[in-house]
Amino acid sequence: MKRFYTLATAMAIGATAVMAQTMIVVDKSNNEYRFGVDRIAQITFEEAVDPTVEMKPTFISDFGGGNVSIVFQALNSSEMLSLDIYGPADATYLNAGTYEINTSCEPFTICSDYSVFYPNGPEDDESKLNPASGSMKVADNDGVYTFDIDITMSDGSVFIAHYEGELDSYTSKPPVADVKEITLSACKYGSKNEMEPGEFYLKGNDADWGYEITIDVFAEAEAKELPQGTYTVTRSTDHSVGSIAYQFSSVDIYDTSVPSDKRGNVRFSEGTLTVTKSGSTYSLTFETTLMNELQYKFTYNGELK
Repeated sequence: MKRFYTLATAMAIGATAVMAQTMIVVDKSNNEYRFGVDRIAQITFEEAVDPTVEMKPTFISDFGGGNVSIVFQALNSSEMLSLDIYGPADATYLNAGTYEINTSCEPFTICSDYSVFYPNGPEDDESKLNPASGSMKVADNDGVYTFDIDITMSDGSVFIAHYEGELDSYTSKPPVADVKEITLSACKYGSKNEMEPGEFYLKGNDADWGYEITIDVFAEAEAKELPQGTYTVTRSTDHSVGSIAYQFSSVDIYDTSVPSDKRGNVRFSEGTLTVTKSGSTYSLTFETTLMNELQYKFTYNGELK
């Protein structure tokens, strides 16, 4: 990545030799420099050397709690940079943002006490330096990272580095759960022994009879039909309003696409049932994780009888 800097944008040279003339040079930051023409022997334009060092991560260690150490090695020199990075406490991948050099160990910081720069490589331990200030900007494009590092070391030297690419680890967002969606073609009120006021025992199945589901729901005692709202699976036996009784709720799986050891009658480890109603038509959505760790989204639209 090379940039070219204009050495001169304006030059004023007089037509007469007796009059003192000045050459004005303005850089890209609009800084102005003046030179007496009589002192100039030659003007040349040279390619400015970009100070940015291209690096790549060679070692990553995840300590948990959002703390990760990344070692960067320069591609064309022996320079090495080890950074002690702190993201949010619940981070399971490197979050995008700007990480500032300090000693706080707070989210979006790099701890200077445990970060080291080796200008001549790790073999030359005596030349190592700690970062004193600066930052690392991190952009994340679906796991493809861009690092822009600009750090001032304890001796006042400045190190600027860049990396773009994936990380071998600690790079991807938590995997999206494989949730299987099942549409129920039928759902109705069922019954069991010792039904309580406000208890609704729902039984449903899909069109292929790959799934038969039972959900034991508890609403207000005076409810005569399933009220709209949200109901949550609980292992408590107090049958509070808004709960789904774990003990009497389950799904029978006959679906042959499911591994045989995960079929049969399976209870819900957790789950939430959302109920809405328009006229006599119900819309039910039950999102659940089973005791066999499979995740499902069951939906039903129709009447409950």
